Amino acid sequence: MGDSAPFIFDENTDLDLINQGRRRFVLSLRDQQARRKRWRRNEELMSGDHFAAFPNLPDDKSRIVFNACHEVVETIMPILTNLLPIPEVKPRPNQMIQGMNLRELMAQAESLEAGIEDQWEQHNLDTLWSSALKSSLIYGNGPMRVLTYQKELFVDLIDIFSWFPSPNYRGVQSAQWICTATPVYLSDIAATYGSDAIKGLKVEGKLDHYRTYHLFKGDQTERTPHSISHSRPEQSGTDDFVLSEEGRDGDRLGEILLIDLWCRHRLSVNPMDPTQFTEVDMAKNLDSYQHLTWAGNKILAFEEESKYEIGSPPFLDIVNYPPPNSAWGQGEPDQIESMNLGIDVVISEAVDAAVMAG
Repeated sequence: MGDSAPFIFDENTDLDLINQGRRRFVLSLRDQQARRKRWRRNEELMSGDHFAAFPNLPDDKSRIVFNACHEVVETIMPILTNLLPIPEVKPRPNQMIQGMNLRELMAQAESLEAGIEDQWEQHNLDTLWSSALKSSLIYGNGPMRVLTYQKELFVDLIDIFSWFPSPNYRGVQSAQWICTATPVYLSDIAATYGSDAIKGLKVEGKLDHYRTYHLFKGDQTERTPHSISHSRPEQSGTDDFVLSEEGRDGDRLGEILLIDLWCRHRLSVNPMDPTQFTEVDMAKNLDSYQHLTWAGNKILAFEEESKYEIGSPPFLDIVNYPPPNSAWGQGEPDQIESMNLGIDVVISEAVDAAVMAG
């Protein structure tokens, strides 16, 4: 998008594209509602807030916590990170290029391996991989994004609360679309897309709904904040808008939701038009991904024909305990919550009994 261009196409076309993207985002958001509550509960367990499951427990009762959930995750992590991936490229003699001998092929393999190792160290992929592993242990999934932008490798960890694959998610290779929703400052958008990109954008208030380890205090229902009403999801929660365009407030009130959508499509149909997708289209005629990035009512980037082929999206997802027909994993706290709460209750009752006995 040019620095002075307010629209990618024109106002109506841009809004139509954004609305189509929002519909997909909202479908994914609604599909995750129950799962997101489970993730928040896992955060409570990891933080030692086990007795949140007993809101009516009298104040004079002991609340002794043995945090087995935290211990299990922190015990498994060193075992997994002790065996981090090591890039290795080996030539295959049975696939030798005509006119190239084995020595030349091995030299090319060594050169490629050295390049991969250099990128691995430059982008600190060991740390990112470890973070994705820990996310999968706590929440069940550890998504990452790996893509090239302006001939540079771009790798980052995706917050699980910002990760929105299409409903009935069975893996990144088969997802009909993958959406990320990231709270960012307007200044960050200006730095990436140019100062004109933030003209007309308004901040959307607190967006902690899209962050890990933000436990809502006073309202544990995990309702979707009204501050994402641009996306038209469930219209509930408290109006938390702060209409300041600076976007640099230290209390995170100056943020806007940056939505990045990768959607399967046919090159022969209109951009992102779901009415032209039949079952046959989905099964056989999808060629590539469309890439749409927007904030508020403004498109920041649009690729009608990306270089990523179907089955090769720029994402990977580490899944813990995957079920047979889904790529939504289960965190370690899911497995041991009942046992851990039982231990907490028994210890607390024993302490209360000892106090009563004098």
